[in-house]
Amino acid sequence: MAAFQERPWGRELDTRLDGFSISLYRKGLFSYEKLSYPAEYGIYHEVAGMGLRALFDLECRLKAFKAETSDWPHPHDWIRITSGGELVYYSYGGYADAPSLYCEYYVPVPARGGNSIFPENPFAKSSVRHAIDSLPAWLRALAAVEARCDQPESREFVAGVRKHGDPINNAHKLKARFSKTARGTVPVLPPDTRHVNYNAIPLLIQDGCLYNCGFCTVKTSSLFRERSPVEIARQAFSLREFFGKDLANWNGVFLGQNDALACSPVTIECAIEAATRILEVKQSCITPPSIFMFASVKSVTGARDALFDLLSDSGFRCFINVGFESFHDPTLKQLQKPVDAGQVREAAERVLELSCTRKNLTISGNFVLGTGMSERHLELIADFMSTDSEAGKMPLYLSPLVGERNIGSLLRTVRRLQKEGSGRCCLYQIITL
Repeated sequence: MAAFQERPWGRELDTRLDGFSISLYRKGLFSYEKLSYPAEYGIYHEVAGMGLRALFDLECRLKAFKAETSDWPHPHDWIRITSGGELVYYSYGGYADAPSLYCEYYVPVPARGGNSIFPENPFAKSSVRHAIDSLPAWLRALAAVEARCDQPESREFVAGVRKHGDPINNAHKLKARFSKTARGTVPVLPPDTRHVNYNAIPLLIQDGCLYNCGFCTVKTSSLFRERSPVEIARQAFSLREFFGKDLANWNGVFLGQNDALACSPVTIECAIEAATRILEVKQSCITPPSIFMFASVKSVTGARDALFDLLSDSGFRCFINVGFESFHDPTLKQLQKPVDAGQVREAAERVLELSCTRKNLTISGNFVLGTGMSERHLELIADFMSTDSEAGKMPLYLSPLVGERNIGSLLRTVRRLQKEGSGRCCLYQIITL
């Protein structure tokens, strides 16, 4: 029986106690949509009081919070907590370029690392810091009302909050537990996971990368290794236990790490089976089910048609993200990417052909941006989008190099490429779990 069938669907329970308003089993949207305002998805718990509003998953783990004070940056903004304990600020207000630059109405800004070129650091704002600093005391105050909860469901919820404790001060423990559960690290999520609000269960079917390019800051530096069906199944059962009741709210699976398409069809089919039978992603209350993965130039050109048939007929929406980086040989050499422009062009043409002939399959491409890069590199990207009649069917992501600080120049470059090319392109935000 699917995990979500174990809870009272559609029965919201409200409790007011000691300054807290507790709403259990609230219903959000049941499909991810492109909205100009923040929306919650699936079934969740919500608590407000003492200056904060917080959202909890069905395992009573804190997943988002914000201050309800006049100095909070924007009423729609939230601080979200990933499964691995990372903080990401979701900015909805005051950034009118978000829909065109990011293809979303919000901008996710991670607290650590990443390649964000958001013009300001929201975590440096005093109101945001105060909300983060006050969270531990707020959670302790909420846990203290457990004994006075009359409804058994509310008492069970508060007990769960107390059990999980403060996810910020315990972030290192949460990250360690999550890595142990996933049996590996998740250095980055594919950019296409934005379609499910970056909510993708990491089912790692391989380790390392075929290339380990010099410019890349999210590589694992390990050799490519394909995981066995036994390893994948064990990992899936561990993930099922970790997500527990909240598995009902997860309709996306990331087949990691950095080049899952390079795996054999048998391994990929095993992962799809694990996502279906063990993780029950097709039983999620949020539809439709989706699979995400990375690919390389080599794995795209080397994969047989039968593998893409398998993905297309899997019953999932399948999103594959390919690291092209450039059509320009000197730029590829500068990036220390061990392929040439001809190989990149061949892979891009294969993607365009697959996009025309396979249903339920979306293949996107990455290209790198940097203030010191050749003008010819940018011209070739623009030419690809504007001259190839089928290029509009390949979503393109423009990834700023980590450490870039010339934000104005990079934003002008993105707008220029969007204007010159008929294809869709937007900024690639590095988000991890």
